[in-house]
Amino acid sequence: MKARVDRYIRISGIVAAPLMIAALLLTHTGLLAYGAFIHSPTYNEPANLAAGVSYWQFQRFDLYPVNPPLVKLVAALPVLIVGCETDWNSLSHEPGNRDEMQIGRDFCRANGPRILLLSRISRWICLPFSLFGAVTCYLWGSRLYGTRAGLISMALWCFCPNVIAHGQLITSDVASASLGVFSCYAFWHWLKKPNFRTTLISGIALGFAESAKTTLIIFYPLWPAVWLAYRLSEVHSFSTERRRELASLSCYKVVNAPRKQSSPPFRHEMRLKDWSREAAQLLVRMLLSVFIVNFVYGFEGTFTPLKDYQFFSSALAASEDSLPKPERAYVASSQEAAIGYFDTSLRTKNRFSDSWLGMIPVPFPKHYIIGIDLQRRDFEAYHNRFFLAGRWSEEGWWYYYLYAAAVKVPIGTWILFLLACLTFFVGHMRNIGNPSFAVGNQFHSSPSPIRDEVFLLTPAIAIFSFVSSQTGINEHFRYVLPVFPFIYIWIGRVFAQNTIFDERNFSVFANWNQDDLRCSRADTEIRIAVSAGCDRLANHARCRLWPKKFRRLRCRQILISAAFVAVAHAITSSLLVYPHCLSYFNKLAGGPKNGSKYLLHSNIDWGQDLLCLKHWLDSRETTGSVYINCISGFDPNDIGIDSVSMPKRFDFLDQQGQQVLRAGTYAISRDRLARSIDPRSTIPSAAIFLGQTPIDTIGWSIDIFVLKEPRRFSPIDSSE
Repeated sequence: MKARVDRYIRISGIVAAPLMIAALLLTHTGLLAYGAFIHSPTYNEPANLAAGVSYWQFQRFDLYPVNPPLVKLVAALPVLIVGCETDWNSLSHEPGNRDEMQIGRDFCRANGPRILLLSRISRWICLPFSLFGAVTCYLWGSRLYGTRAGLISMALWCFCPNVIAHGQLITSDVASASLGVFSCYAFWHWLKKPNFRTTLISGIALGFAESAKTTLIIFYPLWPAVWLAYRLSEVHSFSTERRRELASLSCYKVVNAPRKQSSPPFRHEMRLKDWSREAAQLLVRMLLSVFIVNFVYGFEGTFTPLKDYQFFSSALAASEDSLPKPERAYVASSQEAAIGYFDTSLRTKNRFSDSWLGMIPVPFPKHYIIGIDLQRRDFEAYHNRFFLAGRWSEEGWWYYYLYAAAVKVPIGTWILFLLACLTFFVGHMRNIGNPSFAVGNQFHSSPSPIRDEVFLLTPAIAIFSFVSSQTGINEHFRYVLPVFPFIYIWIGRVFAQNTIFDERNFSVFANWNQDDLRCSRADTEIRIAVSAGCDRLANHARCRLWPKKFRRLRCRQILISAAFVAVAHAITSSLLVYPHCLSYFNKLAGGPKNGSKYLLHSNIDWGQDLLCLKHWLDSRETTGSVYINCISGFDPNDIGIDSVSMPKRFDFLDQQGQQVLRAGTYAISRDRLARSIDPRSTIPSAAIFLGQTPIDTIGWSIDIFVLKEPRRFSPIDSSE
């Protein structure tokens, strides 16, 4: 009977898993597609879309080169198919020019309200990037921790508010997260089975990951180091695992004498031939990834000598003392100063031009290297001030992304992360200190070898540390999105069959390390007494064992309940804010209504709710003109909002010398409202609305104020 029940459960699991995977993917697709439909283009999207169109039309990649072109090329495909209007009057091919934002505005102006259709179809064609990340979370999680853990990891990805917010946009953040985690998954497969097939797959995966975001360039030095550490850990643990296996088999045979357990195969020790073969395969993988990057760029400028580049960052350009003095000083325009870009073509020089290193041909595309240099220059000399929890800084904070994660990640996800840390450290400490609890090669406290879990966490730690070290631009939490899939997969260990779901592990959680031997002896006494027919001795042994088992069961139930409640909270807290997930803040921060007290810019308002503002204005009769002060990569009039920009200063002074603001409807971004108190604010007149209650809020990012008649403020009041 028990065999039939086990067979039924096994068959049900085989059938249920694909159905749950399909349900999660369909739900995730629906969430992304609807969000992409109702939101207006964000600040960077018009520039990304215009750049993608220029890549296909001109076969050159000098427009918006700071990110590789893979996502932009994919997003522009449906636009070219349905047709679009272009305006390249602002396009300049001069080195170092950052005119992509103006070209994005010209692109929106040329297409008018049709830009909404173009942005929607461009977003929809990019949705498979996020779906690919969800599938990778399941595949890797199920391989490490089992089917249930893989499904939980996949669900956390599909309902993550940050993934939903950026997975629907024409940006490279979610695409790089998906392709980056898959490249590491393919690399892990290669470590398990180093052959031609896994070498080919992992090399191609790395190439496409590098073609999505330059942050992932750290994989090139990271992977050889990980390969060495992984192989050395195998060599070191070869004899240790064998001793543990023999000890576990002997312990197993004492309790279950009739059964026989054969020793599982172990990987042979690495020889010189094995080291050289795998080193060659690793080199082939790297070369193949470089070929893929060049293929995406159309081999534009490949093998350009290093001396022929014009660099702008201090790391690659010559020192200022060795540069010729410019004949005229460059004055940045107001638009360039606002976004932090400026022309340095008159003040830079390649530091390798007079060195023998300048003769080395660079195997990467020319604008891939230029993009890295320009991005580095942005981090070195960005003109905006940064905001964090009521404080302003021009230098940033090393803990910015850690703080942002504390308020932007659901509390349920944080609880699961802490449970994963608990099961990880307790489980592996128990395996090291008490190998007698191993059966076969499965240690109940640890669902996977420690080197596999360390390999999983290494890219996440490396990416997070690398991004946190770049304090030159502390405005976008999305920069650490490539870390998310690794964390979600690792969180799945909480739901592995041999962690909190295994009753034998709870002597550790209940602090009974000294009672493990006595519990095993009590089990043995019960079996011996029952087989000998001594009911009295058996009952005596049960009385000594049951109190411990009861306390273990209670601890186990608490942890299992906490884990599933945390998953439910992570999902529901995201859905309660949907579709405005870009403005998501957890309950620790007071929800999205208090988000502007902690973070600004793309963390709360990136211009995504202008279309919702249009629907709000169309459904109501407005008083006077509509004044807009919001983050946007285009003119709101291009999508049908009859409005004017909010005046930077007060309109005029009356006879008493008081400042006056005209009557009308004012739509002010919470980002601009918070920045209005900054002395360097571009529109300080928005500060007069501080402390006032808006009549409505659009998507947690835009506050609506109405002035039915001109309002006068004294200079003292306006400064307050």
